[in-house]
Amino acid sequence: MNFLFLILSISFLSTAVFSADSKLCIPEHQNKEFWINQAIIKLEDKLQTHNLVPNPHNTNYTITELYSELRDETHELNNHNLISYIYTHASFHLGRITRYPYWPKKNQLAKQDKALIFGKSLNLLLKVQAKKIAENLMLYSEDLFYQLYWPLLGEKNCGAKFMLSFIQDDHLKLFFTSEDPKEKMKNFITFEQTYLQETMYESSLIKPIVKLGTIDKMRWIPFAGKIWPNFHSWCESVRCRNTSYDLNDRISYDFFSISSEIDHILKEGLEQRWKLSQALFVNNAFLKLLK
Repeated sequence: MNFLFLILSISFLSTAVFSADSKLCIPEHQNKEFWINQAIIKLEDKLQTHNLVPNPHNTNYTITELYSELRDETHELNNHNLISYIYTHASFHLGRITRYPYWPKKNQLAKQDKALIFGKSLNLLLKVQAKKIAENLMLYSEDLFYQLYWPLLGEKNCGAKFMLSFIQDDHLKLFFTSEDPKEKMKNFITFEQTYLQETMYESSLIKPIVKLGTIDKMRWIPFAGKIWPNFHSWCESVRCRNTSYDLNDRISYDFFSISSEIDHILKEGLEQRWKLSQALFVNNAFLKLLK
């Protein structure tokens, strides 16, 4: 009897977790377009909540915050906590480019933030075309946010089974069905980077910059507030002989970077890694300086 009660209790709790808004979880909403629209609404509402106009640096700030809010209080390596932790930091790091022309002069945080934009060619470009680069980059970054966020938003409201009933991408399916966190992320990275290869990396402005290797030293994620090996140094170590325009090498590097961080999380705990992070602190400090 106690065992049956335990099973029923777990079942109830599980249902409660995935029924944040049960009116969303109906057959009519078993489609990608509905959940992308929900992600768009989330971003628009958050911008309005902060009374922000949707320019590149405000949009990046908001996307970073929305990724951080995907996490729950368990600190377990479930889907939401994995994506929340990894993409909060990735979005924040990309935001260095959108923040670049807007930091107040002689600000210490500005100096630290700009100092972590690596690559001589990239820094030269930002000195003359920072706003144009930021605008183009955020067009694709915002679009990518919707592509990555909608499956997690749907799962958070309706559960993985509901989402798997209509998800078509094989890598996204494997992200939901794999149990190993590294295997999950390998599939999610492949899903993400394959999409980017067909969109951002074919942009007339971004494609030539990436092909020349201009951003290779900037391709790294600042986990736990530290500097980690970038694509350029990794590529030299494995002799990949390509720039980060190459899809397979980009996936391999990102998996190397993220799987290394997962090792730290498994050893130290996700809560501790969040405590070492500076992403949300700097993100919020930047917004306060502009208001």
